[in-house]
Amino acid sequence: MKKALVFDFDGVILDSNHIKDETFFILYKKYGKKFSNYVLNHHKKNRGISRFEKFKIYHKILFGNNIKKKEIEKLNQSMNSIIINRMIKTKFIYGVKNFLKNYHKIYDCFIISASPEDELKEICDKKKISNYFIKIYGSPDNKFKNLNKLIKSYKYKRKEILYLGDSNNDYFFAKKSKISFINVRNKSLGLITKECIFINSFFNFNIVLQNYND
Repeated sequence: MKKALVFDFDGVILDSNHIKDETFFILYKKYGKKFSNYVLNHHKKNRGISRFEKFKIYHKILFGNNIKKKEIEKLNQSMNSIIINRMIKTKFIYGVKNFLKNYHKIYDCFIISASPEDELKEICDKKKISNYFIKIYGSPDNKFKNLNKLIKSYKYKRKEILYLGDSNNDYFFAKKSKISFINVRNKSLGLITKECIFINSFFNFNIVLQNYND
């Protein structure tokens, strides 16, 4: 029996992956098209890893040394200023808002995302969905650390948790963490593994949950 539904955010709750893609490109555009394209491709292949970790990688490649904490925060603020307004205007993944509205009292709902926690909370507040989630977890802590915090705080067994994600990293995070996984709208991930259920929207998602609970 599943008790906790844990959602990734971009591409799972909001149709917002393209916003993050464009923002990474804009942020590094001043270093030349070749490098900004490298950043964009790397980011796309590594969704589910926090921007803080990506900043470290890109800085090391550009300058050959480790980025300082102040510089990471400056980059994060720059990214945040571009993202927030666009995210607020972004559409929900089809069916997810109605699903949360109807089922958040039946299942314990959480968010665990690689996006900054403060940013997630602000977007959820402005999109009026914060009340559907018991807790929202984000970076700078990674997903493994946040999942462990969730389990410790709310006393779940791993078999009671279902994670909904849309990237390779989400799948491998769930597999390594020994929790169930549902692939939301990523057909290419379905080519890698047939272990997980694929959904294209949250319309009739309650039927998928019944299969897990039978």
